[in-house]
Amino acid sequence: MASRAKHVLQTLPSHPLRDQIARLLDLNGEKRIKNFEEIAQHYLAQQKDPHETLRRELKSTSFCPNTPQHSMLLPLVLKTDPAGQMTPGASSHTDTTINQAEYPEYTQLTLLNPTKLHNLRILSFIKYCFRCAGILYHALPESDERTKQRTLWQAALGDASAGSSQPTTPYGDPGPSSRTFECVVELTQQESQGTFSSLVQSLMTMFGQQPKPEPLVIMPPQAEHPGTALPSPGKDKAVKPSSGPSGKQGPLRMLVFTVVVSFASVTDSPELDMAVPESPFPATAESGSRRPALGPRKPSTPLWHSEEPGLMIDTRPERLPQPSLPVSPASRVEPFNADELVALLDAIDHACKSTLRTRTHAADEAGSAEDAASSPSPVQAQAQNLYRLVLRLFIQLEATLDNQEQCSAMQEQMSELNFRALDVLAPALSLVSATDSLRADQLALEANVGAESGKERAANTGSLALAILELFAHNSSAKEMCLGIQEQIERLIVAYQTRVTAPETNVPTEDEASMPLLRDGPTMVQAIFGLLQLLSMVLPEIQTRKPQAVLEPILSLLHPRLFCDVLPSALGRVEDPELLEELATQAAVLLCELVLSLRDLGEPRDGRESVELHALGPVLVNSLASLAAFLPRTIETPATGLRARLLSTCLYDQQLHGADESKLLDVSKRITVWNVIRKTYEKLALDLGELCLGAPDGQVTRDSLDATTAVAALELFVQQLAYEGFMARVKSRTRDRLLCRTQHAKHLSEPARWSAGVARELLGRVARVLPTVVYPGLSLLSLPPSPGTLERTQRVPETDALLALVFWLLAALDRQTARTPLDEECVTHLVRALGLLATTTPVPPLRQVAFSLVKRLVRDYAPDEVALRMAREMTDANTPAPLRAAGVSLVRELCHARIHALEAAQAPSADADGLLAHGRLWHTLHDAVFVLCDTPAAGPEREEELAAFLTRYGAYLVECCALYYFVRTRDVRGYTGLGEPRLDARIREQFLVPLRSFVAGWVALGESLDGALLTELELLRANVERIDRAEASSAARSS
Repeated sequence: MASRAKHVLQTLPSHPLRDQIARLLDLNGEKRIKNFEEIAQHYLAQQKDPHETLRRELKSTSFCPNTPQHSMLLPLVLKTDPAGQMTPGASSHTDTTINQAEYPEYTQLTLLNPTKLHNLRILSFIKYCFRCAGILYHALPESDERTKQRTLWQAALGDASAGSSQPTTPYGDPGPSSRTFECVVELTQQESQGTFSSLVQSLMTMFGQQPKPEPLVIMPPQAEHPGTALPSPGKDKAVKPSSGPSGKQGPLRMLVFTVVVSFASVTDSPELDMAVPESPFPATAESGSRRPALGPRKPSTPLWHSEEPGLMIDTRPERLPQPSLPVSPASRVEPFNADELVALLDAIDHACKSTLRTRTHAADEAGSAEDAASSPSPVQAQAQNLYRLVLRLFIQLEATLDNQEQCSAMQEQMSELNFRALDVLAPALSLVSATDSLRADQLALEANVGAESGKERAANTGSLALAILELFAHNSSAKEMCLGIQEQIERLIVAYQTRVTAPETNVPTEDEASMPLLRDGPTMVQAIFGLLQLLSMVLPEIQTRKPQAVLEPILSLLHPRLFCDVLPSALGRVEDPELLEELATQAAVLLCELVLSLRDLGEPRDGRESVELHALGPVLVNSLASLAAFLPRTIETPATGLRARLLSTCLYDQQLHGADESKLLDVSKRITVWNVIRKTYEKLALDLGELCLGAPDGQVTRDSLDATTAVAALELFVQQLAYEGFMARVKSRTRDRLLCRTQHAKHLSEPARWSAGVARELLGRVARVLPTVVYPGLSLLSLPPSPGTLERTQRVPETDALLALVFWLLAALDRQTARTPLDEECVTHLVRALGLLATTTPVPPLRQVAFSLVKRLVRDYAPDEVALRMAREMTDANTPAPLRAAGVSLVRELCHARIHALEAAQAPSADADGLLAHGRLWHTLHDAVFVLCDTPAAGPEREEELAAFLTRYGAYLVECCALYYFVRTRDVRGYTGLGEPRLDARIREQFLVPLRSFVAGWVALGESLDGALLTELELLRANVERIDRAEASSAARSS
């Protein structure tokens, strides 16, 4: 690399500096170090004497004053003592009498620094004020005598010291603690008020102070001609004025004076207790109404409209409201300029970061609004100070934009500061609690309005921040605001993912300071919601001919990163159930609004290119499915915990115990968020049934449906049906509202009104997607499932939705008078899928429901051939033990149903029954039921073998005993054929006798066995003894 650098240097013109750089690139290390030392000594010898006095030229050579075009928020305190409002950067006021012999005569001016501006920036502004006031100046260099004099001045002016801690720049520069200026000002003939009158009036004028004393300074208005502080170019250049403001020719009378600028220490005024100047300006609600709203959408019936007034269900989620502020017609608000806008944004930035950095969950929940008013804690005081700053910015922006003379200049400045406003106000969008506001009477007192106007509750900090950003969006580029919002959301996503994946101990302190929102999950979520709400307002304002460039990055941000990854993860960490449901409801409503805004943006109109909007449906469906677990549900059973959150188990409990009508109104007020979601489907013409089950008359393949979207749509489809059924029971009327195309209709009613024809069609469509989309590779129950299929069975929401849908469909079939068997392929796929779920799903209540549905399908709606085949698969030796035991139970259910039907028909034999005729059932299951495998011999040392045997075959043996007992006691007319002598003898010899001896041998060991094993053995012995008693009773009756 050094050799290549030398070659490059040789191409440059000859110069001593080039030769010296070449020496530093020598390949020999010793020579390179020696050359470095020689070059260093050469330059050190050429340095000038550091104690040589540097000549300072005057910054200006003209006394001509100019109207200031810029301002800074530095209130001038003349009468009041600012000790209670001490802030960093402001000198403390002292009333100590100064010895005139020791100190020269001076005039003290105390300035407040509420916006936490850096010292260097304040010094630069003071120099600018000197030039505008026609004061010539230059900064005096440091010397021992001047340092002593400056120390005396600082002792007289306050507690500032050169070693005091000062606010630092981003580069770590603490800035000067004091600076001394030597100034020159012209004295005019008209002065008659004293030697220092001109000086005081000049300084008071440059800070905007009028001759009459007032406690707070009003900044000067903007100049008529915007630009730099230069003389007006319209004057006659033929007559040259003098260099002084008096305009006279000849020598001038001048006054030379010294100005010492000293900055206070921050040790006695911590930044967390920074006081904020109270805003004397009231809010003007009319000013906001005169400006057109951002969103053109104003539907006659909003999405959150309640379905039933008497139900008292609040469908609109808690979100950022529009600011509602008291009004006073007699009040006036002075517009402000660009510099004050920048200063206020800086102040809000500092206050917001301090508030978020110190806020904790306990501090948020500890005090109410009344406590904050009486004895506010430090956190509450910070929140109120931040609220006052944001309120002031909102009021003055409204007033400036309503001023026709100032509006265009302010709009131009807002266009330049829109990204800065997003950086500052985006974290403030999360501050929506009761602490982040003032009571109505407090706001009325501060805004100087009447008590009647202050009764209405004021908006919180988050809603004010949203209103300010809305003003920025309306008065600047909508595209830029859209990009800025995406950038803010992207930063939160990356920061959250980094914090979650990395250990908390490894998170650097700088990240904590720059991203304080990550300290609290709900706070971060609220900030994201505010940004999404702002995005939905900005999207209708975007004017573009190529909307695809706008849509694609937004869709990629929303899905899957935000709504499928970050938000579900953050919501899963919320412990409060009420807060969790509120946040999830807000997320769902905002998602619906965003999707509709994107749909409107992509529609071809006004010369806009047409855009394929097919991606909106999958984005909406997959995002809502990720939030569905947190949304409110229709809980109508007394169950609690997980069982109450599972729809299929609720339906199963209702079937067994009946529905509790008193639970119908015991639901969350946010339940009708599902109505908002349904209306969004309707506006997008989104058919959930087609997304999850395929077209009514089409073939379903693995390529025709996206598996992820289909499963998500299935879950939402079932939850939407549950909501429709709930509302039908509440309102005692029904409507076909859910968009789902069938062979005979476009909309679907609630499940309680489904006909048998609709149920058969939907069952057939469900069966088509099971082996191709939902559980690909679904095969025989006796074969182990593939890893991919097994992984899908572990998803609880998907399993719950499928079981609930099948439950409704079978209930609709049960309502028909004559039960007709279903299609053979339909029953086969359904039984295999439900049997797989009954074995592998991790939630026991769902396994119970799956077993129940399998029995109902095979017993009531399966053709005879399919019933035999399914019973054979379930009782196979290779089938998992729980499913094999359930298969034997299914055989008992089949025998019971067929015996009951034959007895009702008074049939002399079972020849007309396709399942029991000529012993067909037992011939098919001869090697699957009543089979006893090799049993372990009794002995204490073989207890582990006994445990493994009972784990695999215990439930199966109990079910076989129950089947044999049921048939021998219930089948009096011999319909089943189990009483045939040869078959009965084989069952006794190969099953009952060995089982009896096996149980007796192990039970004889008594309490030496483990308690659980002994219990299972006692259960087997009880079943065997019951069979013996039944046979003895039958023999006694025969004799």
